[in-house]
Amino acid sequence: MGEAGLEEWPSLRGYLLDLLGKIDPEMASRYALETVIPAKSSTVEYAVSLQILWNHGGAEKPTPELTQAWLGLLQKQDWSARPDSAWLESLDFASRIPEATPQFLKASTEWLADPENVVERVGAVDLALERMAVQQPVAGNLSEIPDLCPSFTE
Repeated sequence: MGEAGLEEWPSLRGYLLDLLGKIDPEMASRYALETVIPAKSSTVEYAVSLQILWNHGGAEKPTPELTQAWLGLLQKQDWSARPDSAWLESLDFASRIPEATPQFLKASTEWLADPENVVERVGAVDLALERMAVQQPVAGNLSEIPDLCPSFTE
């Protein structure tokens, strides 16, 4: 608790999964892929699993398993309808997985169009978009489309 501390207690399962990710990343990754990701029963465990997959081989280049797991988070309607802190923090993966940008933009547009829950989501979506802009500069991609930006290719 306190400055730079926990805002709330994690579940024991979430804590133990996080600890397993530090002690035995291979086993934690396997457990995440075989148990937590398919079950989609806890946002805390799911968020910890995403971090484990990122730390265990996904940081250099997002693995297909990490990408699919993160897209699974975006598609889980009941989680996005009632976002908790674990779900909101998981939106940070938008900047880490460029292949999923179109799906994130579509989902976040729908979330922000919901006036009842926009307040909870707007900060997390804004932060994710800001990090995406920093980590995935648009100018470099635009230069590859000469019809769109001819001045970049001249």
